Amino acid sequence: LQQEASRKFGFGARQTMNIAQRLYEAGHITYMRTDGIDMAPEAIIETRDVIKDRYGTDYLPKAPREYKNKAKNA
Repeated sequence: LQQEASRKFGFGARQTMNIAQRLYEAGHITYMRTDGIDMAPEAIIETRDVIKDRYGTDYLPKAPREYKNKAKNA
C-alpha cells in the first residue's frame, strides 16, 4: 500500500497510513496491513460515483475491475 501510494501519488508513509486508517475506521476498507483484494459493493458504487462526478465518464471503466487472488492458500 505504501509503495503504491508513493509511486502513484507521491504520498509519504505517514500520510498513506493516516488515510488508510480513516478509510478503515469509516468501514470502507478492510484492515490496511493485509493484501486483500476485496471491496464492499457499496464502496465500489460510491467510488465510481465520485469519479464520474469529478472527472466524467471518460475516466470511468464501463464495469468495475475484478481481481482474483493468485495464491492457492489465500
